[in-house]
Amino acid sequence: MGLGTKMIRTGLFAANFMVWAASVCFIGFGIFGLVESARLEYIFAEDNLDPVAALVLALGTFGFLVGFAGCYGTIKDNMCLLKMYFVFMIVIILGEISAGTMLFVYRNDVEQSMAIGMQHSIKYEYGEIVDATNSIDIIQRKFECCGAYDYKDYQNSVFRSKNGLSSLPPSCCTPEEGMCYTYSFQLNTEGCVGASHDFLLDKILIFGLICFGFIFIAVFAMVFTCCLIRAVRREFDNLYRPFDV
Repeated sequence: MGLGTKMIRTGLFAANFMVWAASVCFIGFGIFGLVESARLEYIFAEDNLDPVAALVLALGTFGFLVGFAGCYGTIKDNMCLLKMYFVFMIVIILGEISAGTMLFVYRNDVEQSMAIGMQHSIKYEYGEIVDATNSIDIIQRKFECCGAYDYKDYQNSVFRSKNGLSSLPPSCCTPEEGMCYTYSFQLNTEGCVGASHDFLLDKILIFGLICFGFIFIAVFAMVFTCCLIRAVRREFDNLYRPFDV
């Protein structure tokens, strides 16, 4: 085995390790997305996060398994596995592009979906359905906000009809001191759509960068796979080339 082939093999091992690391990140990101989607089911009008999270989880799992094929093919100089590895990297790249595109499209609708979903849950489900109540409380506490656009979203709500015309959930006040009211000094006046805007966009940007990084790693692995296939084929040809008479 020549020095060049050893260097190519080392490079492919390094690329494959990065594929594994990126795959683990994607698995974690996918699981986190599915958990958050279930926890915040009543916050958004449309369940757009689940398909993206499921695709990310599938890509991460697939990439992790493909990494084993790449390693074994590299160790054994198995041309079939190396070619399969190359094709699988193309599949992963196409999947990353799809996930990034889905999230980019969802980014444009996230504020409207959150506003519609929160207003509906606040009006009809807060205080009536435990999961809806917990979801809204989580958002209002995390971002120190009240309602979708402001505390007025609680007007004509089932919660207010049962607790008084000036009453608001305790999570609308910071710090929480029992029931919150429209005249409380601790009342959070900002709506949750505006308060969470930068947070949501930052998360989408981070995911986009991870997608871009995974694509770069996959291309890096494909280049070294091509180089190793050529090197192995060249060594095979040299080994079995007929001797000149």
